[in-house]
Amino acid sequence: MDKNLDKTPKHSMGSACEQTGLTPDVIRAWERRYDAVTPQRTAGNQRAFSDLDIYRLRLLRQATRVGRSISKIAHLSNEELVDLVAQDQARLRNRPQPKQHPTQKSRTSILLQRCLEAVQRLDGGAFERQLELAVIHLGWARTMDEVLVPLMEQIDELWSEGAMSLEHERLASALVRSFVGSMTRAYPPESNAPGLIIATPRGQVHELGAALMAATAAAEGWRVTYLGAEASTEEIAMAVLETEFEVVALSLAHPEGESSLDGELKTLRRLIGDKCQLVIGGQAVASFSQVLDDVGALRVEQLPKLRQLLVSLRSGTDEVDAAEFHPFVTSGPRTSLLRQVLISPRASIS
Repeated sequence: MDKNLDKTPKHSMGSACEQTGLTPDVIRAWERRYDAVTPQRTAGNQRAFSDLDIYRLRLLRQATRVGRSISKIAHLSNEELVDLVAQDQARLRNRPQPKQHPTQKSRTSILLQRCLEAVQRLDGGAFERQLELAVIHLGWARTMDEVLVPLMEQIDELWSEGAMSLEHERLASALVRSFVGSMTRAYPPESNAPGLIIATPRGQVHELGAALMAATAAAEGWRVTYLGAEASTEEIAMAVLETEFEVVALSLAHPEGESSLDGELKTLRRLIGDKCQLVIGGQAVASFSQVLDDVGALRVEQLPKLRQLLVSLRSGTDEVDAAEFHPFVTSGPRTSLLRQVLISPRASIS
């Protein structure tokens, strides 16, 4: 079908955006990062797109709109993209609708969309207002699980595709940090509550996951020391020394720099000793399985699982599923974290 399309470069960037529905930033990012299209250059070094380029961009937009990652499809031929889009359309037509209360579904999706739009406009005030509404309607826990986690995932996807800048990601991180602070102020922990230190290690610049972990811990009544993004092993170890907290939780959002992170985690384990427990969460946990085994870290990939672990620790019970939170065997005896933390029970805050 595309063999009959004109390959003459005659469309400007503005025309390409109008015909495809994509923004200039997205088109440029797809070209630079993934070689999705190769427009010609004019004498003035401006991009010029052919009919074939426009056709391909439309196909890529259709595929990404239903959740396909541009990094996974940019190498496909136009014929393969046509087949992929047809499959996606058929799947969407045949997909059974989830049985969910329509009012609740609408409310949650609207809140999520408005939060995303506020971040895209760099409007912190609007974001905070929508977040306050979410907490009123959904509660703390559901706001994190159903609004902030999907928001984090969408922002990460848009950033990787070039549709959102680093400034947007930083604003979202700052707003979530503010959310963590407001939760901590609203629910101050008891003086004998257990504490934990939360950060992302050096090389992990995206801290939304860490901020959500901190919010979850604060809601469960833990004392939280939040170090933010790219904390060095020395900073984390010093925080352990100063606070005497026995839990360090790290968020790993991206698998980049695996070899350097291996060294960071092993050094951190040496500095904080065997009695301090490491809890590792985030989307990239699976990429670091070997080193997490080596340092005896607990792996928690989702906030509900983290919440379950924290509740069990606060109650002083030993009811955490060993297969779920100890998916490894470390050499030599290791004292269970559940037996290290001796505290009085306290109901969780939702």
